[in-house]
Amino acid sequence: MTAASRRASAGAALLLLALAKAGRPADFSQAAVGSSGSQFLTIDAGARGAAMAGAYSALSDDAFSMYWNPAGLANIQDASLGLMSNQYLAGINYYYAAYAHRLPASAGGVLGASLRYLDVGNITQTDVDGATIGTFHPRSFAYELGYGRPIEELENLADVVLIGASVRYIRSNIAGATASALAGDIGVQVHSDSPRFFPYHYGVVAQNLGKGQKFDQQRDPLPTQARLGGAVDFSPEFTLSAEGVIPNSNSAYGLLGTELSVRPFDEAKISFRGGVQSNSFSNGVSGFRGFDFGIGLMLSRFSFDYAFVPYGNLGNTNTFSLTVNFGAPETKKYRER
Repeated sequence: MTAASRRASAGAALLLLALAKAGRPADFSQAAVGSSGSQFLTIDAGARGAAMAGAYSALSDDAFSMYWNPAGLANIQDASLGLMSNQYLAGINYYYAAYAHRLPASAGGVLGASLRYLDVGNITQTDVDGATIGTFHPRSFAYELGYGRPIEELENLADVVLIGASVRYIRSNIAGATASALAGDIGVQVHSDSPRFFPYHYGVVAQNLGKGQKFDQQRDPLPTQARLGGAVDFSPEFTLSAEGVIPNSNSAYGLLGTELSVRPFDEAKISFRGGVQSNSFSNGVSGFRGFDFGIGLMLSRFSFDYAFVPYGNLGNTNTFSLTVNFGAPETKKYRER
């Protein structure tokens, strides 16, 4: 491991330690299940990462980095646009839009903005006696700004070290009551093309740091979590990734993802993806779950992606996303420009 990698690893360890100290005694265990609110913030954004079971914080390199790891914004060559529609469980719809643009060289880095919108649909409203008194329509929004840049002081011939941060304003409306909160993420990515090994990547990110929403007298904690991921490119067509997630409202769990690509002709790529989520096998849900699948088609600057994520007897989710990367047929890592 190079000196730059060691320094980045030390910073990641300190970040995780700070996150753990921020938790309450019952956090980060099964005893805390159901204790955090604003859970829509943990729904994956972008079909590529979702199809790889979420093992993606080390690989994000486009506008969807606003969700996965803000450090990934620094991989964008010129500009990137990401749009997503997720047909979630129980008739819930989830939408995500993000745009990121490289700033002038004098300013450095990449600036991004995104919007998340969760539409639960109409729900029957009853009084204390169980009588129907109408319907209500819960909605949640998150407006975000993010920034990512390379840390040149930590770079050498083998490594690129990127750092990023984001801040978001969260607002929810349930049965006429509204609540809001501020949250933020901070993350690091390292990319290496060391000739002694396959190209590899790793990343660490702390997500949803801050105080939670308060509807009346009770303030629910945000779904704070740490993600530590790594990936290896065994060839330009085959990538294997793994990730550990430490949420404040459950015990830690692991993710494993893979992507296999073929190129039928220049500037075109078809990708087949799959992944496994270990937490899906211990949550009391029956039926087929825990295995995610997806496919992607890249044509020049445009990427069309789909992910199928089953939740057993709770149902299935279908995620569709479009990514447009400006400035080159494919987004490249910062070191390659």
